[in-house]
Amino acid sequence: MAIWNSRFKKSFDKSALKFSSSIDIDGKLFNEDIDGSKAHVKMLMKQKIVSTSDGNSILKALEEIRNEISNGKLKFDWQKEDIHSLIEERLVEKIGERGKRLHTARSRNDQIALDERLYLRNEIKNLLKLISDFQKVLQKCLDALPEQWNMCVKLKYLTEKSGEEICQELNIAPTNYWQIVHRAKLQLRNCVENNWFKN
Repeated sequence: MAIWNSRFKKSFDKSALKFSSSIDIDGKLFNEDIDGSKAHVKMLMKQKIVSTSDGNSILKALEEIRNEISNGKLKFDWQKEDIHSLIEERLVEKIGERGKRLHTARSRNDQIALDERLYLRNEIKNLLKLISDFQKVLQKCLDALPEQWNMCVKLKYLTEKSGEEICQELNIAPTNYWQIVHRAKLQLRNCVENNWFKN
């Protein structure tokens, strides 16, 4: 059920509900949503806002829900609107009214903002590793080029020197320069494809 459903006397048309559902996009946030919820529950327990018994029940159920989603047992359903609603409704199904205490002292906006920050932090780490790995492959491919080709590529793409200046520096004719650049790019592409995309 949508979080705003109680504000309307009549049910929304099915097509409107489908349009407003985002679970097919934010479903990927389920780990971050559960991690954030667990941290929040631990805070509520520490502040004695939620009892230890209720808090432990919520924490245990959240891990069970994580496993259900990971194993494909709990499916993403557009009628649940988003991943937050799916997890919360499943939590209440598992432990009853105690599950509703998950939102004590926390708004949906707080929850979403945290989920996104946690997700992006992890994604940025993954991207930085991919970039680092790609740089190593690219450097390996550059080093495999003939020395003159290597210098042409570096001077062309890593400096602001013109083709004429590069020709003068390397003592090569303009026609040879463009042939070298073209062949170097082809060899680099082939090398990168074989050492990166196929791994």
